[in-house]
Amino acid sequence: MWTCPSRRSMTWKLRLLFLAGLGFLGVAAGSTADELVLAPASSQVTFLLPATLHQVHGSFQLVEGRICFDLASHAVAGRIVLDAQSAQTGLASRDRNLKETVLDSERFPQIVFEPERLEVVAQSGDEAQVRLHGEVEIRGLRKPLEIPAHVTRHAQAIRIQSDFEVPYVAWGLPDPSVLILKVAPEVSLHLDVQAVIRSQGPGLASVAEPTGCPDP
Repeated sequence: MWTCPSRRSMTWKLRLLFLAGLGFLGVAAGSTADELVLAPASSQVTFLLPATLHQVHGSFQLVEGRICFDLASHAVAGRIVLDAQSAQTGLASRDRNLKETVLDSERFPQIVFEPERLEVVAQSGDEAQVRLHGEVEIRGLRKPLEIPAHVTRHAQAIRIQSDFEVPYVAWGLPDPSVLILKVAPEVSLHLDVQAVIRSQGPGLASVAEPTGCPDP
């Protein structure tokens, strides 16, 4: 179980960025604990891996995701989970190599991102450019990761679109290149995620049965 970090762990600048992000999302000051809850069924996580003479297109399944906003402590935390065993590229032998050799998904069936800080880069109306900073755990390794994203809001509905690269070889994952078949040491990920805001406090009406954030 994760908990939101304490007020003391955040500088005044990070608090301002956090509050700016909450203002964009529509979280009111009267709320005590609000969540951004991701919708796996209507979300897509795809990747592109350049290789010799061709490009490998693939996808992962989003299992769950939620980001907790706690106005009492001015903190952000959460958990976004991908199913490593769901990786597919359209070729059975390549999928098997990806899951068994690169991801070792039998032992490490999940890829988990834990956000720690939200940075609002630019905002205009119901759209914003943000960066979500945190750590990702993949194949038993924990690495810092920054996810830039374009966020749009319509009432309580949120759409998050993001493109970024993961230097998986530099992180220590196996290089699947063989003989004359070479692949890039970085993989490009694209996220198109749907989410809703759920509120525990009086400042925001819930759009679904609230699950609540973990106790701090």
